[in-house]
Amino acid sequence: MVVSDGVMGKGDVQGKGDQSITCIRLVSLNVPARVKKGSEVQLSCLYDLGNASLYSLKWFYRNHKNPEEQEFFRYTPRGKPVKCITCIRLVSLNVPARVKKGSEVQLSCLYDLGNASLYSLKWFYRNHKNPEEQEFFRYTPRGKPVKQVFPLEGINVDFYKSEGGTVFITETNGMTSGNYKCEISVEGTFQTVFAEKLMTVDVILLQ
Repeated sequence: MVVSDGVMGKGDVQGKGDQSITCIRLVSLNVPARVKKGSEVQLSCLYDLGNASLYSLKWFYRNHKNPEEQEFFRYTPRGKPVKCITCIRLVSLNVPARVKKGSEVQLSCLYDLGNASLYSLKWFYRNHKNPEEQEFFRYTPRGKPVKQVFPLEGINVDFYKSEGGTVFITETNGMTSGNYKCEISVEGTFQTVFAEKLMTVDVILLQ
């Protein structure tokens, strides 16, 4: 992921009267040029208000697909707390810790998007032999197609039963064991949250 000057911080000040001229300046905008996927990123905006008082500080985002900038964070020290314009959270990730070989498994990802709209929900898999995570299911409610399955060894997705945040995996085997991650993105800001859990398939050897 590349983070560029498309992320902008804007500040508004409230002056102390029409007779005074308030000189304000944005001292520095700290946005890393490149970051790794899945990492946490700190953005900071340092400013000098002179003799003025801060009215609001807003963060905006845009990219080549969405050139119209959109606000995603607002700080108003004297206003009602509106810190998160689009507050999304992953409520629960249901992945069984242990399952029997050959059984059907249901994975589910429950989320709260606040006032946002879902852009995509993706499921990823990785194990000790393949540490690089690979996508095996995608749900995009406004996309064509709405849902997609990407074949992986050991991951047999029931296409017809799987929908939204729920995925059914059949004929589990030793290759099905691994880490499962659910990743959710919303429209507009493309804010993303994810969670990951380990599932182990018990392989019973017949004597």
